Parts: sequence; structure tokens; C-alpha cells
Amino acid sequence: MRLIRHTAALGIATAALGISTIAPVSAAPAEHAKSQEQSTQEQSDNLQSRIRWNHSVPKCARHGSLSTSGWTDHLKVKSHCGRSVWLKAVVNHGSDSRCKKVKAHKSMKHSWGYPGKLKWVEKC
Repeated sequence: MRLIRHTAALGIATAALGISTIAPVSAAPAEHAKSQEQSTQEQSDNLQSRIRWNHSVPKCARHGSLSTSGWTDHLKVKSHCGRSVWLKAVVNHGSDSRCKKVKAHKSMKHSWGYPGKLKWVEKC
């Protein structure tokens, strides 16, 4: 981002002096596109990292996705364990899920409305 600002400032300064240099200014959109791609990837990584796992949840069951866009949040937890695991989603200011049996290599889903926020997923 800093490089983009410096390049744009250089382009403006040279234009003010009447010197035409197009090359530094044309590099800015490419850098901007790269930064947008990185921020999109970081946002999707952040969505994934928002799931907090209680220490009781086995590591093989700590896979899933959390969508917090819109009025309703959606959680999907997938178990890669070789056995069934009982899991529960704990939600602040919303409805917790019931204790659900997640069979081996299957998933559970839970949704809740605003203003609820996922506290963590725990073993029950």
C-alpha cells in the first residue's frame, strides 16, 4: 500500500512538472490487485480462525467453517475421527445447539440469529 502511495505521488509530481512518465503510475493497479487478492484470502482465513474449540474437543474433530455474513450465522463442523464424537455449539446471546452425535467423517450444522456470537464448540 505504501508503494502505491509513493508511486501515485511520484506520478502526480511529474505530471505537475509537465514530465510525462506513465510507467510508475501503471504499476499501481497491478499492486492494488495483488493487495485485494491477499485481503480476500486473509478474510477467508479469518472466517476459518473464528471457530474457538474447547480443549475437550479431539483434534480430529476440529475442522469446519463459520459464516458470519448477514443476520444469521452458520456453523458447520466436520469430524475426521474414526469414531463418533458428541459435540455442542455454545452461542453467546443466542441458542446453543443440542448435544449432537457427529459420526465418523460426517458433519453437524447449527445456525443462530443476530446478536448471537459463537463462544466455542465443546465436547458433551
